[in-house]
Parts: sequence; structure tokens; C-alpha cells
Amino acid sequence: MFEETFAQGKHATLLLLLCAATVSVQAQGVTRKALPDYVPMPPGFVLFDGRGRDFAVEYGRDQFDYQPAPNQSVKHISADGYSWSASARATPVPASRLDQAAVNTLFRPVLTAQGWEILAERPWIIARRDKGGIISWLKLEGTSDYLGIRLVEQPPRSRS
Repeated sequence: MFEETFAQGKHATLLLLLCAATVSVQAQGVTRKALPDYVPMPPGFVLFDGRGRDFAVEYGRDQFDYQPAPNQSVKHISADGYSWSASARATPVPASRLDQAAVNTLFRPVLTAQGWEILAERPWIIARRDKGGIISWLKLEGTSDYLGIRLVEQPPRSRS
């Protein structure tokens, strides 16, 4: 009986090790990590894993399109670097859902306090931050129920 239980324990341990190795291989290059401190949440907003796709990767690329002014053409910025994708929501849930414009009103002061330049707010926030040679791009899109957050931090360019 002891030998049977011991053999079953060995099989369970082997299965656990195989599962861990599979998860490790699948997760290479993708790590769960909170947003940097310079991307603050206004009071009443919290990060959450909204759709199971929140992550930070070592290298990624995203598009940040914005129109500087109504009479100017749209600027297309393709930023690559360390990338985050996150979700946030208002908590407790407000009596009525806050639309994108109301969410922008809440985020604008906390972002500008961290050195972000708001480039566009319609239909969503596109912001840029340049600190210590590191340029960061931020997109906030959604409502108080679900706010998608995309961040790309570009490393300083080398001078050759």
C-alpha cells in the first residue's frame, strides 16, 4: 500500500513539473506587472484584469494617432519599446456610467501632474511624456465600466 501511494505521489509530482514547465515556456517574454508610478489612477479608479489580456512585454509596438487641432492633419505615431496593456474601472460603480469625456476630465489633472502632455482628448486621451530622455506614449480609451490603457515607453536613443 505504501509503495502504491508513493508511486502515485511521484506521478503527481512529475505532472506538476510538466505543467509548470509548459506555463513557463508559454509565458516567456510576457510578465504581469503593474503600470509605472507615472501613470496614476484618479481617485475611484482601480486596475483590474478586465479581459484576461493585461500584460507587460519586453518589446512591443502600438499606434498613437491624434489630431493636434481641428484644422491640422492627423499625426500617426508608431511607438515601439517596453509596452503595457491594462484595464481600469471606477469603483464603487457610479450611479450612472461615465462616458469617455467624463473619464478624460478625471484623468487629465492626475496625468498632467506627472508631466504628461495631453495631445488629444477626442475621442480618447492620447498623451506624451518626455522625462530623462525616455519618451512614453499613453492611450486611454473607454468608460467608467471598462477603460483600456495602452502605454509604450521608448528607451533613450543612442548617439552614434
